[in-house]
Amino acid sequence: VGGGDSLVHPDDANGEFGRIMRGQTGARNFDLNARLKRANGRYHWFRLRGAVELDADGRPARLGGTVSDVHERVLAERELAEVRARFERAVTGSNDGLYEWTNG
Repeated sequence: VGGGDSLVHPDDANGEFGRIMRGQTGARNFDLNARLKRANGRYHWFRLRGAVELDADGRPARLGGTVSDVHERVLAERELAEVRARFERAVTGSNDGLYEWTNG
């Protein structure tokens, strides 16, 4: 994990995914999002779920699991978070109030 031409995005190689793959967490199971390099050279978000088998020294020896494409979902969630943050700043900075009314 990591290196100059890694299949894993440098931020993810140095984050939780990288620590798991280097055996630094002691974790055997994982469920996380990470960016992996596609054939076109661009990084793309994937959900990685699986387990790490450790050797006698506690180092990762084998990895098994699933990889799911979650790129569009991650981008949509990030965009929604940005819109929500802008909305909250606008409401906080105004003297207006908000209310919600439902009939029922």
